Amino acid sequence: MRVVHIDRQRGWTGQTQQTFNAVLGLRRLGVDATLIGHDQGELAPRAAAAGLPVVAMPLYGSGFWRSVPRVMAYCKKQRVDVIHCHGPRDHLLATMVRSTRCARRMVRTRHFHKPLNSGLFSRLLFAPCDRIIAISRFVADLCERDGLPARKVQVIYDSIDPQTFAEATPDAELSQRLAALGEPRPVVVGHVSTLEHRKGCDVLLKAVAAAQSRLDQRLIVVLVGQKDGLWRPLVEELGLGESVWFLGRRSDVPSLLKCFDLFVMPSRQEAMGTAALEAMAAGLPVVASRTGGLAEAVTPETGRLFEVEDHAELAAALVELAGDAAQRQSLGQAAAQRAAEVFGLDVTCEQMLAAYRSLLK
Repeated sequence: MRVVHIDRQRGWTGQTQQTFNAVLGLRRLGVDATLIGHDQGELAPRAAAAGLPVVAMPLYGSGFWRSVPRVMAYCKKQRVDVIHCHGPRDHLLATMVRSTRCARRMVRTRHFHKPLNSGLFSRLLFAPCDRIIAISRFVADLCERDGLPARKVQVIYDSIDPQTFAEATPDAELSQRLAALGEPRPVVVGHVSTLEHRKGCDVLLKAVAAAQSRLDQRLIVVLVGQKDGLWRPLVEELGLGESVWFLGRRSDVPSLLKCFDLFVMPSRQEAMGTAALEAMAAGLPVVASRTGGLAEAVTPETGRLFEVEDHAELAAALVELAGDAAQRQSLGQAAAQRAAEVFGLDVTCEQMLAAYRSLLK
């Protein structure tokens, strides 16, 4: 079986992480899987560095249209069985490949948390898809409410590689910084995302300010992401200046997770939440907003859910878990087990491979 995944996103996002995981996992299963990515993006070089076969080409602006015949020729020469796309423009490219019979089947993964917004046009756009993979039941429901055929929609959850997080060692610099605070060691609350408004960092900060006054333990909040400038004024307004550490954008997330005591995902909207799955794989209890796929990932045995934007409910969860190390450990162990059994790379890629096989019968 020959499979090509196309993802033209420039940055490193939850979507590109999942595209990377899919190609990696399929190749572990013996599938001849290749990635086509933007030549100025982050996905293609990361995949190449990991030893994955990559075809990099311009996929933005006029370069996109110049690349169309190249993709067609490549797929035809390789006798591609499945072309699998991940975003709207990838979808257009895959449709052209499929319509010219340069690939036998076309699959689209829906990663987004919003409904389709163009009605009949969207339904026509998805018509060439032989299968539509939704990364959560929440996304599948959106697809079906938008009129996409339920028979074509299949839930395959976002994936993580449990081994990567199990084998990670704590980040030395962050560990030293925490050790310098002395004893008793503070409880470290972590969050990793783009830090944009949708991720709800303001909800987390307000909850921490409320929880701290009810705790004997000191809380340290570690925010990992690039848009920290959005939240520095609020940190000062809440008087949290010495308790909130901004680490910027990092590529060593597994090591950072090993320094956290719990993980908070306070998103206003989330299709699935790869960062929460990674935290679970690292053995952390996760406190997440009850939205989208997060409500499917986090269970009472692995963490806590709270209503979107309800910082008081989040504060109560922080108070409960910050004051109970044994409970955090129990939840974290269950989280790691659930991450491996439900969201593990081998598990999800086996499901993806079964979907391909069913289409190629």
